[in-house]
Amino acid sequence: MSSRRFRARPAAILDVARSVVEHPANRGRRARALGSLATAEIRARVTGKPVVTTIGERTRIRAYLHRGGSWRVVRANPPDFAEMTVWRRHLRPGDLFVDVGAHAGVYTLWALDCGAVGIAVEPEPRMVEQLRENLALNHAETRVQVVAAALGAEPGRLRLAGPDLLRGQLVFGPTDDGAAGVSNAGASDAAGVEVRVDTLDAVLGDRHARGLKIDVEGAERLVLEGGARAFADGRIDLVQLEWNDCSQSLLGEDRSPVAERLRSYGYELYRADERGELVPTDDLGFGPDLFARRP
Repeated sequence: MSSRRFRARPAAILDVARSVVEHPANRGRRARALGSLATAEIRARVTGKPVVTTIGERTRIRAYLHRGGSWRVVRANPPDFAEMTVWRRHLRPGDLFVDVGAHAGVYTLWALDCGAVGIAVEPEPRMVEQLRENLALNHAETRVQVVAAALGAEPGRLRLAGPDLLRGQLVFGPTDDGAAGVSNAGASDAAGVEVRVDTLDAVLGDRHARGLKIDVEGAERLVLEGGARAFADGRIDLVQLEWNDCSQSLLGEDRSPVAERLRSYGYELYRADERGELVPTDDLGFGPDLFARRP
Protein backbone atom coordinates (compact mmCIF):
# COMPACT_ATOMS: atom_id res chain seq x y z
CA MET A 1 0.00 0.00 0.00
CA SER A 2 1.46 3.38 -0.99
CA SER A 3 2.58 5.48 1.97
CA ARG A 4 1.83 8.61 -0.06
CA ARG A 5 -1.88 8.07 0.50
CA PHE A 6 -1.39 8.60 4.23
CA ARG A 7 1.11 11.48 4.24
CA ALA A 8 -0.49 14.80 5.18
CA ARG A 9 1.29 17.68 6.91
CA PRO A 10 -0.77 19.65 9.48
CA ALA A 11 -0.01 22.91 7.64
CA ALA A 12 -1.24 21.41 4.37
CA ILE A 13 -4.42 20.17 6.04
CA LEU A 14 -5.10 23.66 7.38
CA ASP A 15 -4.47 25.20 3.95
CA VAL A 16 -6.94 22.81 2.31
CA ALA A 17 -9.56 23.42 5.00
CA ARG A 18 -9.16 27.17 4.60
CA SER A 19 -9.51 26.94 0.83
CA VAL A 20 -12.72 24.91 1.22
CA VAL A 21 -14.21 27.31 3.75
CA GLU A 22 -13.34 30.37 1.64
CA HIS A 23 -14.42 28.93 -1.71
CA PRO A 24 -17.43 30.80 -3.11
CA ALA A 25 -19.08 27.55 -4.23
CA ASN A 26 -19.28 26.49 -0.57
CA ARG A 27 -21.08 29.55 0.72
CA GLY A 28 -23.90 28.48 3.02
CA ARG A 29 -22.60 24.90 3.25
CA ARG A 30 -19.07 25.21 4.62
CA ALA A 31 -19.45 22.64 7.41
CA ARG A 32 -21.06 20.17 5.03
CA ALA A 33 -18.31 20.74 2.45
CA LEU A 34 -15.60 20.06 5.03
CA GLY A 35 -17.37 16.92 6.18
CA SER A 36 -17.79 15.64 2.63
CA LEU A 37 -14.13 16.31 1.88
CA ALA A 38 -12.97 14.50 5.02
CA THR A 39 -15.11 11.47 4.19
CA ALA A 40 -13.83 11.38 0.61
CA GLU A 41 -10.20 11.78 1.71
CA ILE A 42 -10.47 8.88 4.14
CA ARG A 43 -12.18 6.65 1.58
CA ALA A 44 -9.64 7.43 -1.15
CA ARG A 45 -6.64 6.96 1.14
CA VAL A 46 -7.90 3.68 2.57
CA THR A 47 -9.02 2.10 -0.70
CA GLY A 48 -6.59 3.73 -3.11
CA LYS A 49 -9.48 4.15 -5.52
CA PRO A 50 -11.21 7.20 -7.01
CA VAL A 51 -14.29 8.69 -5.37
CA VAL A 52 -17.41 9.38 -7.42
CA THR A 53 -18.76 12.85 -6.76
CA THR A 54 -21.09 15.34 -8.43
CA ILE A 55 -20.06 18.14 -10.75
CA GLY A 56 -22.79 20.57 -11.63
CA GLU A 57 -26.33 19.54 -10.78
CA ARG A 58 -26.54 15.95 -11.99
CA THR A 59 -23.26 14.97 -13.67
CA ARG A 60 -20.74 12.69 -12.00
CA ILE A 61 -16.97 12.42 -12.04
CA ARG A 62 -14.45 9.91 -10.76
CA ALA A 63 -12.11 12.05 -8.67
CA TYR A 64 -8.58 10.74 -8.12
CA LEU A 65 -6.72 11.91 -5.03
CA HIS A 66 -3.29 12.28 -6.66
CA ARG A 67 -3.90 11.94 -10.40
CA GLY A 68 -4.72 14.67 -12.82
CA GLY A 69 -6.52 17.42 -10.95
CA SER A 70 -10.01 15.93 -10.69
CA TRP A 71 -9.86 15.98 -6.88
CA ARG A 72 -10.57 19.71 -6.81
CA VAL A 73 -14.20 18.89 -7.64
CA VAL A 74 -14.41 17.14 -4.24
CA ARG A 75 -13.36 20.39 -2.57
CA ALA A 76 -15.84 22.62 -4.38
CA ASN A 77 -18.55 22.31 -7.01
CA PRO A 78 -17.81 24.02 -9.30
CA PRO A 79 -14.07 24.24 -8.60
CA ASP A 80 -13.50 27.31 -10.83
CA PHE A 81 -16.51 29.22 -9.58
CA ALA A 82 -16.24 32.45 -11.58
CA GLU A 83 -15.16 30.88 -14.87
CA MET A 84 -17.61 28.00 -14.74
CA THR A 85 -20.45 30.36 -13.84
CA VAL A 86 -19.66 32.20 -17.08
CA TRP A 87 -20.26 28.97 -19.00
CA ARG A 88 -23.42 28.24 -17.03
CA ARG A 89 -24.72 31.61 -18.24
CA HIS A 90 -23.67 31.18 -21.87
CA LEU A 91 -24.13 27.52 -22.82
CA ARG A 92 -27.53 26.31 -23.99
CA PRO A 93 -28.77 22.78 -24.76
CA GLY A 94 -27.23 21.54 -27.99
CA ASP A 95 -24.40 24.13 -28.06
CA LEU A 96 -20.94 22.84 -29.01
CA PHE A 97 -18.20 23.25 -26.40
CA VAL A 98 -14.58 22.49 -27.33
CA ASP A 99 -12.27 21.62 -24.43
CA VAL A 100 -8.60 21.79 -25.45
CA GLY A 101 -6.44 20.33 -22.71
CA ALA A 102 -9.42 18.46 -21.28
CA HIS A 103 -7.42 16.35 -18.80
CA ALA A 104 -9.95 14.29 -16.79
CA GLY A 105 -12.84 16.23 -18.31
CA VAL A 106 -13.81 18.67 -15.56
CA TYR A 107 -14.85 21.42 -18.00
CA THR A 108 -16.26 18.94 -20.50
CA LEU A 109 -18.50 17.44 -17.82
CA TRP A 110 -19.55 20.91 -16.67
CA ALA A 111 -20.55 21.77 -20.24
CA LEU A 112 -22.52 18.53 -20.46
CA ASP A 113 -24.31 19.46 -17.25
CA CYS A 114 -25.28 22.72 -18.98
CA GLY A 115 -26.82 20.69 -21.82
CA ALA A 116 -24.04 21.18 -24.36
CA VAL A 117 -22.32 18.61 -26.54
CA GLY A 118 -18.57 18.54 -26.77
CA ILE A 119 -15.22 17.92 -28.35
CA ALA A 120 -12.62 17.00 -25.73
CA VAL A 121 -8.98 17.19 -26.82
CA GLU A 122 -6.37 15.47 -24.65
CA PRO A 123 -3.14 13.77 -25.72
CA GLU A 124 -1.83 12.22 -22.48
CA PRO A 125 -2.88 8.55 -22.55
CA ARG A 126 -3.56 8.26 -18.82
CA MET A 127 -5.71 11.36 -18.84
CA VAL A 128 -7.56 10.17 -21.94
CA GLU A 129 -8.37 7.02 -19.99
CA GLN A 130 -9.80 9.07 -17.10
CA LEU A 131 -11.74 11.24 -19.54
CA ARG A 132 -13.33 8.24 -21.23
CA GLU A 133 -14.15 6.71 -17.83
CA ASN A 134 -15.97 9.87 -16.81
CA LEU A 135 -17.94 10.04 -20.03
CA ALA A 136 -18.95 6.39 -19.64
CA LEU A 137 -19.95 7.05 -16.03
CA ASN A 138 -22.49 9.55 -17.37
CA HIS A 139 -23.47 7.50 -20.45
CA ALA A 140 -22.27 10.47 -22.48
CA GLU A 141 -19.96 8.79 -24.98
CA THR A 142 -22.17 9.83 -27.90
CA ARG A 143 -22.36 13.44 -26.73
CA VAL A 144 -18.61 14.08 -26.71
CA GLN A 145 -16.04 13.46 -29.43
CA VAL A 146 -12.75 12.53 -27.76
CA VAL A 147 -9.66 13.56 -29.71
CA ALA A 148 -6.58 11.80 -28.33
CA ALA A 149 -4.07 14.32 -29.61
CA ALA A 150 -2.38 17.61 -28.89
CA LEU A 151 -3.36 20.75 -30.78
CA GLY A 152 -0.81 23.06 -32.32
CA ALA A 153 -0.01 25.32 -35.21
CA GLU A 154 0.46 22.40 -37.58
CA PRO A 155 -0.05 18.63 -37.56
CA GLY A 156 2.72 16.22 -36.68
CA ARG A 157 4.01 14.40 -33.65
CA LEU A 158 5.48 15.75 -30.41
CA ARG A 159 6.94 14.57 -27.15
CA LEU A 160 5.25 15.79 -23.96
CA ALA A 161 7.32 15.96 -20.79
CA GLY A 162 6.77 17.27 -17.29
CA PRO A 163 6.86 16.48 -13.57
CA ASP A 164 3.28 15.19 -13.37
CA LEU A 165 0.05 14.76 -15.29
CA LEU A 166 -0.89 18.44 -15.06
CA ARG A 167 2.42 20.18 -15.68
CA GLY A 168 3.69 18.79 -18.93
CA GLN A 169 5.01 21.08 -21.65
CA LEU A 170 5.92 20.55 -25.25
CA VAL A 171 9.50 19.78 -26.20
CA PHE A 172 10.59 21.82 -29.21
CA GLY A 173 12.80 20.18 -31.81
CA PRO A 174 12.47 17.49 -34.43
CA THR A 175 10.62 14.25 -33.77
CA ASP A 176 10.67 11.19 -36.02
CA ASP A 177 8.88 13.07 -38.82
CA GLY A 178 10.54 16.42 -38.18
CA ALA A 179 7.47 18.24 -36.88
CA ALA A 180 7.94 20.98 -34.32
CA GLY A 181 6.20 24.04 -32.91
CA VAL A 182 3.07 22.37 -31.59
CA SER A 183 1.31 22.47 -28.24
CA ASN A 184 0.96 19.87 -25.54
CA ALA A 185 -2.69 20.35 -24.45
CA GLY A 186 -1.95 17.95 -21.62
CA ALA A 187 0.79 16.48 -19.48
CA SER A 188 3.17 13.62 -19.04
CA ASP A 189 5.99 12.54 -16.76
CA ALA A 190 9.64 13.56 -16.83
CA ALA A 191 10.52 10.96 -19.48
CA GLY A 192 7.82 12.21 -21.82
CA VAL A 193 5.52 10.46 -24.26
CA GLU A 194 5.17 10.96 -27.99
CA VAL A 195 1.67 11.91 -29.16
CA ARG A 196 -0.14 12.84 -32.33
CA VAL A 197 -0.61 16.54 -33.03
CA ASP A 198 -3.56 18.05 -34.90
CA THR A 199 -4.95 21.55 -35.44
CA LEU A 200 -8.09 23.22 -34.16
CA ASP A 201 -9.28 23.81 -37.71
CA ALA A 202 -8.98 20.10 -38.53
CA VAL A 203 -10.77 19.04 -35.33
CA LEU A 204 -13.59 21.58 -35.60
CA GLY A 205 -14.09 21.27 -39.33
CA ASP A 206 -16.96 23.50 -40.50
CA ARG A 207 -18.83 23.36 -37.20
CA HIS A 208 -19.72 26.38 -35.07
CA ALA A 209 -18.51 26.34 -31.46
CA ARG A 210 -20.42 28.26 -28.84
CA GLY A 211 -17.47 27.89 -26.49
CA LEU A 212 -13.77 27.05 -26.54
CA LYS A 213 -11.57 26.50 -23.48
CA ILE A 214 -7.79 26.28 -23.96
CA ASP A 215 -5.52 25.11 -21.13
CA VAL A 216 -2.20 23.99 -22.64
CA GLU A 217 0.52 25.13 -20.25
CA GLY A 218 1.59 28.26 -22.10
CA ALA A 219 1.08 27.14 -25.71
CA GLU A 220 -2.28 28.84 -26.22
CA ARG A 221 -0.92 30.97 -29.06
CA LEU A 222 -0.05 27.88 -31.08
CA VAL A 223 -3.57 26.52 -30.70
CA LEU A 224 -4.98 29.83 -31.95
CA GLU A 225 -2.66 29.71 -34.95
CA GLY A 226 -3.95 26.25 -35.80
CA GLY A 227 -7.52 27.59 -35.68
CA ALA A 228 -7.03 30.55 -37.99
CA ARG A 229 -9.80 29.55 -40.40
CA ALA A 230 -12.43 29.03 -37.69
CA PHE A 231 -11.59 32.34 -36.04
CA ALA A 232 -11.55 34.24 -39.34
CA ASP A 233 -14.95 32.74 -40.21
CA GLY A 234 -16.40 33.85 -36.86
CA ARG A 235 -17.34 30.30 -35.86
CA ILE A 236 -16.14 30.50 -32.25
CA ASP A 237 -18.27 32.68 -29.99
CA LEU A 238 -16.56 32.68 -26.59
CA VAL A 239 -13.03 31.65 -25.62
CA GLN A 240 -11.48 30.97 -22.22
CA LEU A 241 -7.69 30.83 -22.02
CA GLU A 242 -5.30 29.98 -19.22
CA TRP A 243 -3.28 33.15 -18.54
CA ASN A 244 -0.36 32.20 -16.29
CA ASP A 245 3.40 32.60 -16.80
CA CYS A 246 3.92 29.23 -18.51
CA SER A 247 4.22 31.05 -21.83
CA GLN A 248 7.44 32.64 -20.62
CA SER A 249 9.20 29.36 -19.88
CA LEU A 250 7.74 27.65 -22.95
CA LEU A 251 7.83 30.30 -25.70
CA GLY A 252 9.86 33.10 -24.11
CA GLU A 253 6.97 35.55 -24.37
CA ASP A 254 4.20 37.11 -22.34
CA ARG A 255 0.55 36.92 -23.36
CA SER A 256 0.59 39.95 -25.69
CA PRO A 257 0.84 37.85 -28.90
CA VAL A 258 -2.27 35.90 -27.86
CA ALA A 259 -4.20 39.10 -27.17
CA GLU A 260 -3.08 40.66 -30.44
CA ARG A 261 -4.20 37.64 -32.45
CA LEU A 262 -7.61 37.58 -30.76
CA ARG A 263 -8.10 41.29 -31.33
CA SER A 264 -7.16 40.89 -34.98
CA TYR A 265 -10.15 38.57 -35.30
CA GLY A 266 -12.45 41.15 -33.72
CA TYR A 267 -12.53 39.78 -30.17
CA GLU A 268 -12.67 41.88 -27.03
CA LEU A 269 -11.03 40.74 -23.80
CA TYR A 270 -12.70 40.08 -20.45
CA ARG A 271 -12.18 38.53 -17.07
CA ALA A 272 -14.87 37.01 -14.88
CA ASP A 273 -15.80 38.77 -11.66
CA GLU A 274 -16.76 36.95 -8.47
CA ARG A 275 -20.36 36.54 -9.74
CA GLY A 276 -19.35 35.05 -13.08
CA GLU A 277 -20.07 38.22 -15.03
CA LEU A 278 -17.66 39.16 -17.84
CA VAL A 279 -15.90 42.47 -17.21
CA PRO A 280 -13.89 44.17 -20.01
CA THR A 281 -10.16 44.30 -19.35
CA ASP A 282 -7.00 45.73 -20.90
CA ASP A 283 -4.79 44.11 -18.28
CA LEU A 284 -2.66 41.49 -20.02
CA GLY A 285 -0.62 40.62 -16.94
CA PHE A 286 -0.49 37.04 -15.76
CA GLY A 287 -3.42 36.14 -13.56
CA PRO A 288 -6.89 34.57 -13.73
CA ASP A 289 -8.09 33.04 -16.98
CA LEU A 290 -8.98 35.50 -19.71
CA PHE A 291 -12.10 35.37 -21.87
CA ALA A 292 -12.49 36.67 -25.42
CA ARG A 293 -15.68 37.26 -27.38
CA ARG A 294 -16.94 39.33 -30.25
CA PRO A 295 -18.92 42.47 -29.29
